[in-house]
Amino acid sequence: MPLRDRLGRPEALVVAAVVGFVALTVWWVSRDHRVPTFDAGGHMFTALWFRNEIAGGDVLFPFNYYNSFGYAPLVQLIGAAATVIGGRSVMTLVLSQNVVFVPMLALGCYGAGTIAFRSRLAGALAAVFALGTPMLTSLLHIYMLDPPQTALVALAVWLLLASRRFERTGWAAGAGVAFGFGLLTKLTFAVFPAGLIAVMLLRGGWRHWRGLIAFAAPAVVIGAPYYLRHASDVLRYAAGSNVAGTSLGDYGADPGRFTVGDLGWYLWNAINVQLLLPFTVLVVVGIVIAVVRYARDRRSDDLGPELVGGLLVSYVVIMMLAHNDNRYLLPATVYAAVLGTGWIATVRSATWRAVGATVVVAIAVINVVTTSFGVGGVARASLPGARDDRILTGRLTVFSDRGFLVDEPEDGGDVPAILEAAHARGARQLAIGRLSATEGFWNAPGLTALGAIAGLDVAPANDPAALGPKDVYVRREPIVAGGARPCAVLPDGTGVFVTRGPDLAPVERATNLYCPTRSPRVYEAPHADDPLPAATRARLTRLERVLAVARRQGVREAAFEESLAIDPAYGGGAAIAAAARRAGLRAPSGNRVDGLDPADGVLLFQRRLLPNYPPACLRNGDDGLFLVHGGAVPQLEYAERLYCPTRRPTDYRGPLAG
Repeated sequence: MPLRDRLGRPEALVVAAVVGFVALTVWWVSRDHRVPTFDAGGHMFTALWFRNEIAGGDVLFPFNYYNSFGYAPLVQLIGAAATVIGGRSVMTLVLSQNVVFVPMLALGCYGAGTIAFRSRLAGALAAVFALGTPMLTSLLHIYMLDPPQTALVALAVWLLLASRRFERTGWAAGAGVAFGFGLLTKLTFAVFPAGLIAVMLLRGGWRHWRGLIAFAAPAVVIGAPYYLRHASDVLRYAAGSNVAGTSLGDYGADPGRFTVGDLGWYLWNAINVQLLLPFTVLVVVGIVIAVVRYARDRRSDDLGPELVGGLLVSYVVIMMLAHNDNRYLLPATVYAAVLGTGWIATVRSATWRAVGATVVVAIAVINVVTTSFGVGGVARASLPGARDDRILTGRLTVFSDRGFLVDEPEDGGDVPAILEAAHARGARQLAIGRLSATEGFWNAPGLTALGAIAGLDVAPANDPAALGPKDVYVRREPIVAGGARPCAVLPDGTGVFVTRGPDLAPVERATNLYCPTRSPRVYEAPHADDPLPAATRARLTRLERVLAVARRQGVREAAFEESLAIDPAYGGGAAIAAAARRAGLRAPSGNRVDGLDPADGVLLFQRRLLPNYPPACLRNGDDGLFLVHGGAVPQLEYAERLYCPTRRPTDYRGPLAG
């Protein structure tokens, strides 16, 4: 029986993989109600922001907007357009990526594999390989920029190979279009086709100047204007990406650049995170075969050097960045997919080709199922000296149900339902508890995006004092036995607590707790009316004395930061405001800190004390209470206008100020 009859048409396999993957994403997103991760939440909010600005008449806003992390606007523009059709929702945004970029990724890998190995089966297996990599599976279930970047790299690689080293100008022009749009995904896009293009030029492509112009012209027209508009920002970011310990995140090189650990970092990442061991082995075998074949035959139509060169340059350049990240080599997937499967499609024995193809499909299915459903556990071996770092150095992962960032769908407290219900009952703004919003499952960008989807704007400067009577303040707090009932429970066992209106207090003393998804919606903490503990009263007495001295020194107004208002150490916002009034100080309307006059107004805030911090005005264990002239909370090491009326000098600065 012919191989085609046994395997079916290769194109049918690709179509089935694409349709099945998108359908799986629809199911997954419909079941997942967690708060989006930091990056996904930020990208979602940016897409909704683009939509609002364009709808308001500023059609050039996405072009003029620059993200400090080097994220160009294409993906968010597509998401913004999708919300016009499908409405504001997580489903719409995630599907906008899947519908556009999953077929593009499959097409690019299919085309590149078919051309490189002159086999449609090779192309089909490359597409299945790409869609079956664990990291891409996870990232395509949420809203990230890496899969679109990966898809456009794959498309550009296919079209470049099809141009026959720029001999065919039409294909070269198509590659230029893909390259130009790819530049509008992330700043690092150009790294991934660069090695392929260099090898094409070295192997005769430089002679085809018409094709080179056909490639370069659309790439420049599409991609260059954005980068010229933001040239200084892009150069600053590029410089920061290559200098350890910069203000762009202070990541530093991890591990030390050009060390043995650095050379192998992305290989261990492939084995344990991006591809896992079975696919990594296929890629290594494919690279060896490609190198040996070219060394023996030196055929001009052998595209192995282009593929190996593209992968090698991608690996080396990404390795040289100051910060290593699990996702950074993902856009090179097309090279891994084609090299890792093409040699299987060219095995002489039809039987062994069928076996190899079946193995590739089986591995892909296992990866997608274990990652998407969180089933199957982990099959992993450990070498001597193995470590539990981000890339599991020294370990060999065969399969794993632990996806990158996400795996199986989670309820995650169903915060979207809470925010949507709050909006339905009159809320138009929300404020987010800053100190608790630092986890992947509970973070400010994700909550901001969910708020925007629900129709809630973040209060100006995220200041709870700016909330209206129906607006909501959301925070994450431990659940205490006998204490206030949370509105929802998060994956780590902490609770989602919501209060309505601008009045802030510790959860255990709040009288305006609110949960719009259940009845009764408004409730009090069980101990809201209990007398303040003796230790709390003592701290308030000390605070009142400090504020009374400040009054004698000319201070007339005092406000307090949100974190202090919800800390039980001082009894909450109402108790602090009462102490200030007893000291003869007035409070700004709604405790608005932005209206404080530095001449006679002070802001109270609390921080965990660190060795490089200036002395606090009052201490409470490991925490310190600070006062500052005016309403801006400083970075303590660099603070210029700190104030403590009971110490000398009364005005002082942080150790690094000036």
